[in-house]
Amino acid sequence: MSQLIKDNLKLLASVSEEFVLNERESALVREGKKVKLRLLSFFYGHLDGLSGHLVGKLAGNEYSARNL
Repeated sequence: MSQLIKDNLKLLASVSEEFVLNERESALVREGKKVKLRLLSFFYGHLDGLSGHLVGKLAGNEYSARNL
């Protein structure tokens, strides 16, 4: 009986450890997606502003495409 309890406790500990590792990995993946999204929105904002500036210059005025 005592061995059965020890085996079950070991199994429970390994399952708990696996759960904690999975949660940490999930948190890192979620954080990685947030960082990627921030970088993409940062670069998109700069590309959008640059393209608006270029369109404005091509149209012969000093305004960006957003202000046209």
